Amino acid sequence: MNMALRAIPTSNTSDVWEERKSYVPDNFKFEGAIKIKTAGSDLDADEPSVPEKPSNLPLFAINVGGSTYRLVRPISVRIYRDQEWVFAENETLNLIGTGSNLLEAVNDLQEHIIHFWNYYSQIPDESLTIDALQLKRIYSERLILR
Repeated sequence: MNMALRAIPTSNTSDVWEERKSYVPDNFKFEGAIKIKTAGSDLDADEPSVPEKPSNLPLFAINVGGSTYRLVRPISVRIYRDQEWVFAENETLNLIGTGSNLLEAVNDLQEHIIHFWNYYSQIPDESLTIDALQLKRIYSERLILR
């Protein structure tokens, strides 16, 4: 199971968190707390719960196909659902991931991000439209293969 966010267990966790907060995009808006399960709760549940209202979360790394892509700046992901599906969306990249639960939706979005990053990196600039050139620039500035 790929996890988009990972806690770093160190004695200086608050220092690491403060550093990471400096990388959160200026346009990131916190729209409510997401329930975090802790020891003693149902931490081993098969899937995390999706918030009732649409929420944003930062994506710090992307794990696809056995490769980890570190993000220079976090990508803001809007999470919302309807009766049947969960959606993970990034408006800047014009991408939406879907799934029957939160992890499936985020993993689907991650796969789309890497697919289009590879796609745009293989096409010469002169063959791209203005919008595609802008997306290619965003992808090239944000992702680093680790």
